[in-house]
Amino acid sequence: MTLLEYILKSAACMGAFLLFYQFLLERENMHVFKRFFLLSALVASLAIPTLVFTEYVEMTPAAENQTRLLETAAETAIATTEVSDLEVVNWELLFMSIYGLGLLFFGFRFIKHLVQIGLRVQKNPRLKLGSYTRVLLGEKMPPHTFFKYIFLNKLDIEKKNIPDEVILHEETHAKQLHSIDVLFIELLQVLLWFNPLIYLFQRNIKLNHEFLADSAVLKKNVPTRNYQNTLLSYLSMESNQKYQSVKMANAINYSSIKKRFSIMKKRTSKKSIALRSLLLIPVTSLLLFGFSTKRVIPKISDKDTEKTHYTARSLSIEILDNNAYLIEGQAADKKNFEAVINSFNKDISPEIRNNILNVHLNSSKEISNAEVWFIYNSFLEYGFYRIVAPNQEIIRPKGNKPFAIEDEQPTITAVSENKQESATREQLREYNALARKYNEMDRSQMRIQMKEVEKLKYIYSIMSAKQRADAEPFPDFPKPPPPPESPKVLKGEASSNPPPPPPPPASKSPRVLKGEASAVPPPPPPPTPPNPLDHVIDMAKKGAEFYYEGKKISSDRAIELLKKNKSLNIDSRSKNSKKPIVRISKEPIKIGRVDTPSQSLYDYAKELETQKANFYLDGEPIPSGLALYIIQQKDYDKVETLPWTNKTPEVKIYSKA
Repeated sequence: MTLLEYILKSAACMGAFLLFYQFLLERENMHVFKRFFLLSALVASLAIPTLVFTEYVEMTPAAENQTRLLETAAETAIATTEVSDLEVVNWELLFMSIYGLGLLFFGFRFIKHLVQIGLRVQKNPRLKLGSYTRVLLGEKMPPHTFFKYIFLNKLDIEKKNIPDEVILHEETHAKQLHSIDVLFIELLQVLLWFNPLIYLFQRNIKLNHEFLADSAVLKKNVPTRNYQNTLLSYLSMESNQKYQSVKMANAINYSSIKKRFSIMKKRTSKKSIALRSLLLIPVTSLLLFGFSTKRVIPKISDKDTEKTHYTARSLSIEILDNNAYLIEGQAADKKNFEAVINSFNKDISPEIRNNILNVHLNSSKEISNAEVWFIYNSFLEYGFYRIVAPNQEIIRPKGNKPFAIEDEQPTITAVSENKQESATREQLREYNALARKYNEMDRSQMRIQMKEVEKLKYIYSIMSAKQRADAEPFPDFPKPPPPPESPKVLKGEASSNPPPPPPPPASKSPRVLKGEASAVPPPPPPPTPPNPLDHVIDMAKKGAEFYYEGKKISSDRAIELLKKNKSLNIDSRSKNSKKPIVRISKEPIKIGRVDTPSQSLYDYAKELETQKANFYLDGEPIPSGLALYIIQQKDYDKVETLPWTNKTPEVKIYSKA
């Protein structure tokens, strides 16, 4: 849509709303509704031409190609015409120059009027009464209002020549903030100075302000005839000329007096107000239908699609740092990744993309399996034939998947490399559905699908702390079944198991005869364990840190505790050349550190779960169900069980490198 089209459409909307106002609203006593109608009509007139409604029309490929050819020919003809016109005269430059001059003139005029009002406030004495400030003018000028300032003639105030009705009229302008409406329409007049309908809106808005102020005065039981006579006393020719310098302020003036007098006597029923308000709905609908923009997008029918032969297509994705991407040069992140890819290849369905679309991944760094997994999942609904990364190729018809899914025992480490801030709404829905499905199953008869478990692990790893708190708990999966026993070896068949190792050779130690001393000396006795107090003193000399029942204490306090109670339990260790750590507890200190997977560890972790233990994966808290599943699948590098920390057991799991 060109600028000229927008101007004409908005002007047409303004004209329609003005006609509706003139014939159905102006002479009715519903001034508050009219005030908001006029302001809303202006905003709607400017907004309606910018609205775009999209319509999908089913077309055959032949018709679509013909339409595109016609559009291309039309665009070429327009371009040619524009070039020929520009060779004669640059109309665009001419019109923009004229508009710029008008903008400068009306902008200067707007600022000038504001400055005039500001100078009146500063140069004249002011009298603050309640929420309003009276500005006492030395020059003869009709009463007028701008925001909280009410401008009155100083001599008339001193002689009490200004009736109370006039003061109340001006205070109503200030109380109802009519100056905001005036500033809004004045600014629009600066921008759209060439549109005559703006001036009609301005006149109607200011006139309706007078209706509102008159109505407020008459509600104070002021006789209508007396009030009308008071208004007429301000309408001499001299005051009419003085009014011209008021500009943006609300003031009594001659041009509106006849309509104001007729409106004072008008009574509008509630039924009439409701009926006229309802008539606005079809008017607005017609304007939306007639002056908004309609975009027709051709949609090829499925039957014709099956008959059409499509050539291969590709999408290039550049993987950047900080979860950023460039998809065919268009910027994206993990949150809007799917929305961006959906903007490409709209003319073909996901089924067609599954046959012809190749996705190429590029990066200046090594692309992790977790990153490939994220892109793979993002393209599942969109459709693709092949995803090509530097270290792997995923071909959908063959059913292969990223490395992170193909592994027999996939680790959660690859998933944790994904630094996505939070899961998307679609991922949360998928996680909750799967978690609810397994949580509702009978644990003794649970039928587990590995793909769904991996999906649960992946989504849970990228969820934020709040999302994890609000989501379904991670399912508590049962232990895997024991491996099948080795098949029995029948007579005459070779065993599939290797033969047992040969017995160790006999000892070559000298033979001990009866009555002779043994030639082999007995083993030395075990060393005497150090005294707990001496050990603590020795560790204090090495600069160790001391903890009692999980709280840090000084070395002197630790020595004092051991002197008073020698039955306290002590755990002392040092790691990675850091300070030694000595933990003292009344309760027995049970420490289990497992460097290789074992099934007994799962039973021990289950026991700690009943004691409300805290579970961690690489330092991050995780639900017990997920922790037990990782231990059960032996999907870890190392596990620490630390029951002594703050008297609450802890299970720390470390992922495989």
